[in-house]
Amino acid sequence: MLIQIALPDDESSQVRDGVAAIVRRALAEVLEIGSAEPLIVMASAISAPAGLPDSGRPKIAILVVAPYKVGVRKKRKLFGRVMDLSELELAIQRERIVVGVVETSRSNWSNGYDQRQWLQMMSYQLP
Repeated sequence: MLIQIALPDDESSQVRDGVAAIVRRALAEVLEIGSAEPLIVMASAISAPAGLPDSGRPKIAILVVAPYKVGVRKKRKLFGRVMDLSELELAIQRERIVVGVVETSRSNWSNGYDQRQWLQMMSYQLP
């Protein structure tokens, strides 16, 4: 599983580490995977242009690339758990967090890569 977390450049390393830990914990609780399994890549968030309705405090974007079907119920539970933990443990307002899940099957991996190799290769390709 590949996770990309995009945070504003001015976020502290404590917040960066905290968000990564929360995502690992939520994944472990909701999807019942080991906390060491996902490969997490940190990226810089791009601010919305001034004048847009939602151009206030920059968002924290979390993209989950899952190598299997997650299902609507588990997605909603995952979204809620990430937001709940972020509010409780990091005092990050849930309105600042955007979570997306992309489901992909093993047939989408190419060149004979196994799952770990594919995830590592993709982590360098994502912005």
